[in-house]
Amino acid sequence: MPQTDPQAVIQGLIQADLFHTEQDNRPRPSRPTVTVSRDFGSGGHIIAQRVAERLGVPLWDRGILDSIAQYAQVAPELMDQLDEKVQQRHDAWLYNLLSGQNAFLTSYRRHLVNVVLALAESGAVILGRGAHLILATRPVLKVRVVGSPYQCATRVATREGIDPETALEKVAAVNREREHYLWNLFRHHIDEATTFDLVINSDKFGDRWDDIASLIIDVLARTGLASHHPGAAP
Repeated sequence: MPQTDPQAVIQGLIQADLFHTEQDNRPRPSRPTVTVSRDFGSGGHIIAQRVAERLGVPLWDRGILDSIAQYAQVAPELMDQLDEKVQQRHDAWLYNLLSGQNAFLTSYRRHLVNVVLALAESGAVILGRGAHLILATRPVLKVRVVGSPYQCATRVATREGIDPETALEKVAAVNREREHYLWNLFRHHIDEATTFDLVINSDKFGDRWDDIASLIIDVLARTGLASHHPGAAP
């Protein structure tokens, strides 16, 4: 797991030599970035872990990203420094995302966007938090893992030791929460297939998580993104 102390993560991003100018002839990092959005109970978290292990990159999940964004609100001086580093990566898409007429800019969203942009520069698997939208114009692989409500509930019931009916209700509730989060923050629905490069129904794999991870790695290679630095032009 990556460093989980918010202050340490932010300081590390500020100090890291992540951003290169056109005049910089030094080798650029070649580790890829993959975003993973998932239905609750679809196995998306396990799959993201397997992909991160195979690629040799850190996995950043919602808990870490949220803690960083929330911490940033009480340490504005650190985020100001990060803002300066990632400002050059704010293209027209992100400008509209952050300042469009339908956008209700919050410090949380601004910090989240900047942190995700910075993390993607050095290669990562980023789980949830609308990373596929933040990195929409970047050469990263955007994956969504889905599953039928029944299969997802079966997995949750087994994992958490609860009855199937309660698990089914929990699956529906968590998926609603994730939908509301994405809509409230980015004005996009979570099941918009065209915002992803690859949508996988994990039911069809019989919980063979390594097979799904292998599929993602294969698509990464076939699309030419396996060695594409996220900061490069698409």
